[in-house]
Amino acid sequence: AEKLEKLRHEQELHRSEAERLKKEVAERKHLERVAELKKKKEREKREAELKQKLDVADAHYRKRLVRCKVWFPWRHLVETSKQQVEDAAKHHGIILLRTYFSHWLEVVRNTWKQKDNTADDFHSTVLLRRCFKA
Repeated sequence: AEKLEKLRHEQELHRSEAERLKKEVAERKHLERVAELKKKKEREKREAELKQKLDVADAHYRKRLVRCKVWFPWRHLVETSKQQVEDAAKHHGIILLRTYFSHWLEVVRNTWKQKDNTADDFHSTVLLRRCFKA
């Protein structure tokens, strides 16, 4: 009876030891699973932050790209176009002035020549009269 009791006691100890080991293994696996889930959440969080940063960087890059490759050249073209329009208007005005001023100058010179010739003729006539009177 004592041996049987001892044997049962040992079996009980082995069973309790086995259960304790099972619990420890289960607890360890549970802790590993929790740690793995924690790592997974951390990784996902880092990936989300990285994705957000990449999105911001991509938006910034696109903005700079538009600014440098589209906006500045377009603005330069607009300014150049305005300058060319101003230059063309100034040139047109100068050509108009030159054209009409040259015609006016020609008319004025012809008028002066006529007046000069008339004055020369009158002077010659006056000189001739003085000569014949004297």
